[in-house]
Amino acid sequence: HALPRIAASPTTTGQPDGNGFLKSRVQHPCFAFCRFRLWEKAMLRNESRIRGENWDESPPQASKKVVANLTEKKRHQRHQLFGGQIDALRMEDAVERVFDWVESPAENCQFVITPNVDHTVILSENEQLLASDEEAGIVLADGYPVVLASRLLKKPLPERFPESDLVPRLLDEAGTRGPMTVFLLGVAEGVAERAAERIHGDWENFQVVGTYSPPLGFEDDIAEESRILSLIEDTSPDLRVVGPGASKQELWTHRHFRSLNTRVALCVGATIDFLAGEKRRAPRWMQCIGMEWLHRISTDPGRLVKRYARDAWIFPQLFWKEWRFPGSPGSNHSPSGSSEGSKT
Repeated sequence: HALPRIAASPTTTGQPDGNGFLKSRVQHPCFAFCRFRLWEKAMLRNESRIRGENWDESPPQASKKVVANLTEKKRHQRHQLFGGQIDALRMEDAVERVFDWVESPAENCQFVITPNVDHTVILSENEQLLASDEEAGIVLADGYPVVLASRLLKKPLPERFPESDLVPRLLDEAGTRGPMTVFLLGVAEGVAERAAERIHGDWENFQVVGTYSPPLGFEDDIAEESRILSLIEDTSPDLRVVGPGASKQELWTHRHFRSLNTRVALCVGATIDFLAGEKRRAPRWMQCIGMEWLHRISTDPGRLVKRYARDAWIFPQLFWKEWRFPGSPGSNHSPSGSSEGSKT
């Protein structure tokens, strides 16, 4: 059903009239939003008629899902950036997708990664990490420089997506979804247990069914990898939270996601440390103005100063290459730097 169009006749420059005024108002963002809502409502009515429903008697409880299905292509894009891919999603969309995977599991485990500037720099040098990005279920930008660069490159990402906000948001939403199980993997000895105690105390609908802190170098130890896979197989969790840091967590998950007995794996860096109180996040005002990196440097200068200095040198070069030669194969390789890194 076509929506009514608002006619606006041409106006003479410098001689505004009623139609010219109307035309300028129609182009205002508020009017654009109203037009979208009218289109949305018309699509919902049409969808209900197709299913034989009476819109007026039963406003569809599933209307949000209908809208999501109708507008997903318009709302959700996967942008090619810096040789990899990043999804243009908001927090609520990503959370909804994770719950959809838990409630209607796919053939393989779906995994989520959250690249920041350091991840982007490593990605430019590591073909295996690039492959993990391509097969990830969701790739979300964690870092203001990445989001800002996407907008300057005219591939805008809607918002920064801090990895440490994802798990608490899922825990909060689970209160209305029913009980879920989670396995915590990859932090210092005793940290996962303290995080599990907090989860059990603050979120009743989440049950931690297992924790494990693998030794350094576990990703190259066949026996250790078999042990981890066996623990996950025995507990069969809905979610697996992985926190050894980038790029270990992404590479290990990508290597095993087809055989993991879990529905969703979240590669979320230091989230388990934050839940356990082992580390403190930056104050909210620092997060809001994009200065969280300064707080991190102040808490761990020995490890992060060198890493941030390297990223500050290489990332602008990657941006310049992307600006001059968008989508070119050459943008997948950075001019210098090592392939090791760790996300906090």
